[in-house]
Amino acid sequence: MSLLFFMQTCASAGGFLSLAEATEGAAQELRVKGTAHGITLKLVEKIGAENVILGEPVLDIDQGEQAGCVVRTTKGTELRCKRVIVALPPNMKSKINFCRPRLPVLCRHYNSHNVLSQMIKIIVTYPKAFWRDQNISGEIFGETTFSDLTLEQPEISSPNPEASANGDSSPPNLQSEPYRLQQDDLKYVVFDFSIKDGDTLIPALLFLIGGQPAVRCSQVPEETLKRCLLQHLACVLGKEVEKPIDFAMKDWQEEPWNDCGPVLFASSGALLNFGMPYSKPFGRVHWAGTETATRW
Repeated sequence: MSLLFFMQTCASAGGFLSLAEATEGAAQELRVKGTAHGITLKLVEKIGAENVILGEPVLDIDQGEQAGCVVRTTKGTELRCKRVIVALPPNMKSKINFCRPRLPVLCRHYNSHNVLSQMIKIIVTYPKAFWRDQNISGEIFGETTFSDLTLEQPEISSPNPEASANGDSSPPNLQSEPYRLQQDDLKYVVFDFSIKDGDTLIPALLFLIGGQPAVRCSQVPEETLKRCLLQHLACVLGKEVEKPIDFAMKDWQEEPWNDCGPVLFASSGALLNFGMPYSKPFGRVHWAGTETATRW
């Protein structure tokens, strides 16, 4: 990660603690009432469901016509408009063909110098907020190990040299043998994620697992991950934490429309060499989204 990018992100939020904490005015303080998907439903109500096209990824954005832009989808749909707003992370912008004119060189280089983040998000719901009864905030930075876990994974055995010498070109045998995760440390963050539905409190804890631990956890069966995380958290919050009424896990690495966690981060030299090319419109194309924001 670029140090300049990290410092810029912290400055946009008023400091590192404002990004990490769930205190008043910090980044983790506020919740979306209901669900985040409720925002899109409200937008659909405003613009009309007939104006929303689903299941048709954009293939081309053509600014070559004097009247405006032509947007083409993978299913052959053509949409003509005066202007286009692209609200995508840099890695997904690279999958769109910007033609007449081509995407500026600074934008193309900036896209290739953004690194995908890895994130697993888990929301665990409980019948009551027992941690609050103990005057515990629910904000925890935890670390545990997975050294005792084994996973069933097929391994390719080395070719038989005698068979190769005899001209046997058959593929090597596949052997299903357990293997151990190569790195033991698992680091995670927990926040009190309780929300109110009217006068009713819905108690919940939010787990965030990022970086290489998220990559390793993506190989672990969900039930195994659930057991290990809750058993470890029980050392802090007590045995009640092992009795949730719901365990919902979202592996952002499997999300097809961004391929990664909630954000990307610029690699070393990206900002220094290419600046912030998405801070200004590209002809009739306007940019929006996390990576174009200057304030948290």
